Parts: sequence; structure tokens; C-alpha cells
Amino acid sequence: MRNDTKYDPEIDPSIREALEAAERDRELTEKIRREIERYSRQNPPEEDTPPFDPDPTESAPARPKTKKRIASIISGSILSDNELRKFYPYLIGFALLLLLYIANIFGLQRLYRTQQRLDAEIKELRTRSVELSATRMQQTQRSSIVRQAREQGLDLKESTTPVKIIEK
Repeated sequence: MRNDTKYDPEIDPSIREALEAAERDRELTEKIRREIERYSRQNPPEEDTPPFDPDPTESAPARPKTKKRIASIISGSILSDNELRKFYPYLIGFALLLLLYIANIFGLQRLYRTQQRLDAEIKELRTRSVELSATRMQQTQRSSIVRQAREQGLDLKESTTPVKIIEK
């Protein structure tokens, strides 16, 4: 029995869909290649830039660049890279914004702590004010004044005649 028989799309419709998708991909790749060739004929490449030749069969390079980039970040040599020098103003601006953000957070935390302290102080003062008002009210009652006069040994007696109001 030979194993090179083709798949029957009637039996497995997903094979037909996969074949159609692969064909669409090939057509799209060919269309892109033609467009690039047309563009490169209209605009010849500069001397420094190599011509663009996409090769879909060529595999992506391995990842040794990633290790080199990580090593350059850790060592700090990435800062001397000419391509990154054009981003220095943006990096400085970002760093300044970051510092402003941090300063803003610390300022807000300080204000929050101050507000909490002042709220607690207001609560204590309000309680003390209510206590003092109650004490003053109690001490200014007529019966309390008479009792205090007796305790101090003052020989005062209550008037039996009503009080006269003098008008100006």
C-alpha cells in the first residue's frame, strides 16, 4: 500500500479550507513581491541601502541579538548607540514626567496624612466644645448658683420680688 494518496476534500472539508488558505497566502505573497518590484523600479534604492528581496522560504535568524541587547542594557553600552541617541530627548522628558508623578504621589500622601490628623483634631475639639457647653449650661442654672452660694458660705437670699427691667 502506498502512502502518497491525496486527501479527498469530500471526506475531510477542513483540508479544502487549508488548501484554499495556503493558495490565498501564495497569491498575496506574489502580489506583494510584484508591488515591491514595481516600487523599486520607480524609486531606485540609495547607495547605502541594499535592495529589498523578501524570501519567504528563508527562516528567521536565531536569537543571539536578544542576548546581546540584554547584555548591552545591563552594561549600559546601549546608551552610546547612535540609533538610540535620537530618542534621548524623549527619554529625558519621560524621566521628568515620571519624577513629577512620583513627587505628586508623595505630596498627595502628605496632604492625606495632614487631613487625617486635622480631622481627628476637629473631632476632639468638637467633643470638648460639647462637654464645655454642657458644663457651662449646668453651672448657670438657678439651682446650681444657689447651691454654690450656700457651699461658699455666702449669706445670700433669693429675692421674693420680681426683677425690674430698666429700659434705656
